[in-house]
Order: sequence, then structure tokens, then C-alpha cells
Amino acid sequence: MLKVLIIDDEPLIREGLCSIIEWEQFGYTIVGTAKNGNEGLKNIQLFQPDVVFVDIKMPGLNGIEMVRKAKEAGIKAKFIVLSGYSNFTYAQESIRLGMESYLLKPVDEEELIPLIQKIKEKCFNEKSVDLQLNQYEKIKEQHEWKELLYGNMKENLWNNYGNKSFLMASILSEDFIDWEHVETSIKRIMTSDSRLVKMDSQLLVLFFNQSVKSAVGFLDKLRIFIKDKLSVGVKIQIIDNAVNFRNLSSAYNQLVKLQNYSYNFHNNVILYSSMLDRKKEKPLLTDQLGNAIFRALEFDDNQQLENYFKEIKEYYQTYLFRKERIRADWLDFIKSVYRKMKSNYPYLKLESNEKLVEVIYQAEDLETLLQLTKEMLMAKSCQLNSFVSTSENTIDKIVQYIEQYHYRDLSLKIIAELFKYNRSYLGKKFKNCTGEYFHVYLDKVRLDKAKQLLKQPDMKVYQVSEKVGYSNIDYFYKKFKKYNGMSPKEYQKEQRNKEITVHL
Repeated sequence: MLKVLIIDDEPLIREGLCSIIEWEQFGYTIVGTAKNGNEGLKNIQLFQPDVVFVDIKMPGLNGIEMVRKAKEAGIKAKFIVLSGYSNFTYAQESIRLGMESYLLKPVDEEELIPLIQKIKEKCFNEKSVDLQLNQYEKIKEQHEWKELLYGNMKENLWNNYGNKSFLMASILSEDFIDWEHVETSIKRIMTSDSRLVKMDSQLLVLFFNQSVKSAVGFLDKLRIFIKDKLSVGVKIQIIDNAVNFRNLSSAYNQLVKLQNYSYNFHNNVILYSSMLDRKKEKPLLTDQLGNAIFRALEFDDNQQLENYFKEIKEYYQTYLFRKERIRADWLDFIKSVYRKMKSNYPYLKLESNEKLVEVIYQAEDLETLLQLTKEMLMAKSCQLNSFVSTSENTIDKIVQYIEQYHYRDLSLKIIAELFKYNRSYLGKKFKNCTGEYFHVYLDKVRLDKAKQLLKQPDMKVYQVSEKVGYSNIDYFYKKFKKYNGMSPKEYQKEQRNKEITVHL
């Protein structure tokens, strides 16, 4: 529908024009009226009409002056002059201002209908041309942005954006997304200080002179919109340090590099370029961790298993690895855990290498990868029963349990109940096999662990005491000095002095 505004100081003329024809039948709708030129100018700005009927003779601002001011303000409506009498001077001025027609009052229906039909056709033709021109300009600018990001400076963009600072983000999905449709649909949340640029299978968002908080807020809205409307998850990355126009190409290259690490995070996490400033990696997927996971499975300790997998996830998200390396390293690691399980439990049925590869390589992100493999391992846990052990391996199992869970509240009574043995009998059996009473052996394991922890420069003595299973720090001091000939504090100081000597 084309919007019509009627401006006349005579109420009967305004009401008559509103009802003279069925406007909707001809593709028009009356959006408002005004009783003088000043009110009419305000309503033109408010309603943005396509066609304006305006009386020439009005008190205050007359029709000619009002149209002149509207034209100067950039209003592109079609103006039709209304006059109570024929006046050549007015007609001349109307033509000079580019008005569409000059109608004498009272307006005749047979004269009005052909006129509005002609204007309607003209409006639609002009809108079609404008749409094509806008589309061309849009395509042209998109091409220029692409060329700029590939390193080819564009003078036209420089003239328009050269003085701005930029934040840049990218939106990716493993599923097909019609970015053209997305761009059209999100205009309601777009602002004048942002641009969308389609680059191959991704969408880039450029923010002009915006804060990181503002940009991330927009990206969150965009992610939710795509998820709700298209039922598709996306990965979002952002260069969170502002760059100038000339450095946009370098920023884009950094963004592409950042995308290599999106696998490490879930869809609802926005990946920042500042996260690339990581420490040198420390090895985590060691035989020691593999053994610990195997023992957690063997002793049906799901909470401990959860802790290990949380540590693994944090490790990958801290040091950031590419998807290919994560998959390859994780496949080798899980296979090593499987070998430990098979070695100890030959009867156990495990997935084939082909199945492991399928599970690991089909996971869409790190979180899914860890969840799937954790569920596979936990399914094996119910097939392991370390507590129903043979007389030959009972003590080996108990020793392994102490090594794994030395920090817990352990006693011979607890171990006997766990492994379903008579306490007195188990105590004698343990002493015969290890040469130590149970409580002495447990103390030695704990104190050996304490010595390892005390070598770490950031560890406090009370923290070490708690970590190895002594809730009473005074008791820990007494035990440590008895076994090592010095207090924990003295031992820690001695180890630090050795470190200093080595580095001199």
C-alpha cells in the first residue's frame, strides 16, 4: 500500500478527500491529515508518505513554502497541489518544484482516480529502480570489502571508513546456512555502526567505533537468532582488540587463525583473539594420567573420572590445539587406556579401532568428544570388579587403591569392608606380602607424595598436609619429621636452596 497524507486548512476538504473513493481498492492507505503547513511538515517527517495532497493557500506556512522545505529536507514524496481557484503563478511554481499535478477544489472523483493510478505506477517503477540500484551498490560494496580483507586497498571504502576503528568477528557453522537469508532477516537488530560481509562459507561482522562489550552483545543476539530461526549452531570468533582501516587485512588473517581453535569450545562460547596468548604447553596425556583413569574405572569412582575429564577439557582450552591434533592425540590416549584394561582384564570386550575412530572423528567439538569417550569408558567400568579379587592379586589391588586414593580417610577396616575380607586376616596378609603394617605403609605413601608436593614453589605446608590425607597439620609435622629427619618447612627450604644452586 502507498501511504497518503492530506494537508488542508478546511475540514470539509480533508474529510471529503478521505472518503471520496475507496483508497484501498487502488493500493493506497490514508496515514494522516494536517490542518496547516507547519503541522503538515511535521506529519511528513513522522509518516514518511508516498503521496501528499497539499492546499496552496493556508494560514502561516503556505503549501508552496511547505513543499519547498520538505524537498530541502530530502523528502521524496509525490506532491499534488490543491487550490480553490485557478492561478497561473501558482501553477508555474508547482511545476518548478516538481509537483505531480495541480487539482482544483472541489476535487472530482473522475479526475482523481486516473491521477492516482498514474502516480501508483510511477512510484512502483521508481521503487523497482531504487531497489536495483541499492542491490547493485550492496553487491559492489560487498565485493570491495572482500578485496580489502584479501589485502587490496579500496579507495571508495577508504573515503567512507578510513577514519574509523574496527572490531571484527566471524560466524561459522558445519551445517549449511543461507547467509543471504540471515542478513535479510536480522536487519531489525543491525545498527548503522556495523556491517555484514559474506566470505565463502562464513559471515563476517565489522563493528565501527564500538566497545567489545557492545559487539559481543550483538553477536550473542545473532547466535540466538540463528539457533531459534534456523535450528543451527554456530561458532563465533572475534578480534577483540580494535584495529584501524589499514590493518583490517591482517586482522582477518588473525581471525582465520583463531577459527582453527573453535573446536575446543561449545557453540555458546565466543572465542576471543586475546585467548591466543597462551603459555607454553605442558604434557597432560601421560601414562600416569592413563593409569589414574584406569584405576578410577576399576574402582568405580565416577566422581574422580569426572574430575580427570574436567582437567583434560581445561587443559585443551588453556593451551589451544587444532582439531586435527586433538583428535589424533586423544585417539592414541584412549587406545593406551584400553590396552591397560585389556592387559588386566583379558575377558573384557572393547570397541575396535575402527569404532574408536568413528566416535572420535564424528564429534563436533571437544566437549562432545570428551562426553562420548567418557560414556564409553564408564560403560566398561561396570564390567570391572576389582573388589572381587583372587587371593593372589588382592594385595596388589589394595596397593593400587592406596596409591590412587591415599588422600582419603583410609583405614584397614575400610579397606577390609571394601574388598570383602576379614579385617584381622587381611592385616596379617598385607604385612606378609609388603613387609609393612597397613598404617605404616599408608603413611609412607602419603609422606612420599608430600615430598613431591613440597618441591612445588607455590605450595604451602598446610595445603600439602590436606592434599596427602592429613587433616591435622600438627600430626603431619610429627610424622614427616619422624620419617625424614626434618620438618616439612625445613625440607621445603632445603629443596628451594638446591634449585637456586642448580641455576647459579
